[in-house]
Amino acid sequence: MKLNLDPLLFFLLLLLFASCSDNETVPPKEEEFVAFSEDWTITKQELKQNVGFANPELTRGDDPVRDVLDLMIAEKALAAEAKTRGYTERQEFEEYTNWITHEEMIEHVFQRAILDTITVSEQEIREEIYRQAVRFSFRYLIAPDKQQAFYLRDVAMNEGFRVALSYLRDDQTGQPVSPEAFQTPLVKANQLSQSFLQNIQEVELNQYSSPFQHEGQWWVVQPTNITRTPIAEDEIALESESARKIVYNRKALHAGDKWIASMMEPLEVTTKRDVFIQLVEAFYPLVEGEEVTQTAIKELLEASPSKFLTSTLVTTTQSSYTVQQLLQWMIPETVPLRTESKKTFTQQLSDAIAITIRDQELLQWGIDRDLPQDPILTRKVGNWQDKWLYQQRSLDLRNGGDVRSREALRHYADSLVSTMEINIDQKALDELKEDSLITPNDRYVQLLKQNSNRPAFPLIDPYW
Repeated sequence: MKLNLDPLLFFLLLLLFASCSDNETVPPKEEEFVAFSEDWTITKQELKQNVGFANPELTRGDDPVRDVLDLMIAEKALAAEAKTRGYTERQEFEEYTNWITHEEMIEHVFQRAILDTITVSEQEIREEIYRQAVRFSFRYLIAPDKQQAFYLRDVAMNEGFRVALSYLRDDQTGQPVSPEAFQTPLVKANQLSQSFLQNIQEVELNQYSSPFQHEGQWWVVQPTNITRTPIAEDEIALESESARKIVYNRKALHAGDKWIASMMEPLEVTTKRDVFIQLVEAFYPLVEGEEVTQTAIKELLEASPSKFLTSTLVTTTQSSYTVQQLLQWMIPETVPLRTESKKTFTQQLSDAIAITIRDQELLQWGIDRDLPQDPILTRKVGNWQDKWLYQQRSLDLRNGGDVRSREALRHYADSLVSTMEINIDQKALDELKEDSLITPNDRYVQLLKQNSNRPAFPLIDPYW
């Protein structure tokens, strides 16, 4: 039973900001601290990111840079109080740390292995701008397998599109489908996935493509209209940065797919079906209808006999892994498991095991290059931990009735701040105020993860 090893990428595309200048009142230049106390630090880049990406309601004041900095300091103060109250001893904190460290490490691996190697030329930017000027519409036929797709294509070519479409039925009603539902409006080339576009971009107007597979179905596509908008030279300059980001993302995805395939395919990862079925039978009753958490996995580990836990579940050309190893490595926050039905759970557990094996290979790649000790990584993890501590302390204060409004929470946080010895680099702060902060066109931080809605870096709480 081969595992599904689709290259699900965990990219983090971060904005690059200019470094700040020296200032004798702050630690060394390479740290770029704009504010710090005994327990925490805030860098110039972190402040700039928050000013650029925070909830707009929080940056409408006369001095948005200082307003955001004050809120970041307030959150650091609440996080510091949470530490003194033992929040870091909570099981939830341990599980959160396990998850966020895993995610940030995977992202750091991709940053080093893929993103740091990508360049975009001026010629590539121009080609992308011209490409975006092309719009086209098409109609299509879909089939569950290649043979049926070829049959529908033959019918369409010999008897017409509508006759071929009459063979299709609505999944819900069983009724014939509407031709309008299988005709697109004019779309830009960059609105389609690269793999889809590659299959149709050479097809002539009103001709039918060869059947191709996309997202689990077989497609036959007929371009019905093509338009090209003239591009002036001054427009190229205006569109250059946006086009650069599109090319960069596309090259990153392609390079990531290729790198993952080169790493995983030689391993020939295989799961032992009988052991996998035993795992499903033991696991599903514990989580049926519930959210799968790290706690649930620990309970399964504690309840299972040692003979089962030491059974080999996955083999590769280089090693083998037991049930216990896979469960200990698995982080359900990364790949949530749906439990409404046993069939769905079984499929998703298979996918989760495949991703777990892949992630272990990526983590080992990073360990071999000492990435866990990289200060950039440890700072990211520390900032996310502080964000969690702030959020939990804030929730506890509100739920416990200690504070009943955002104003009361701010007053409480300010009382903590007043007891701290805080140093602020006024020169760096003034530089940020004078700097052209992030414009709407630059709001492009993208997280290409399978399951994560968190931003690319901690942002101040919209609750403020």
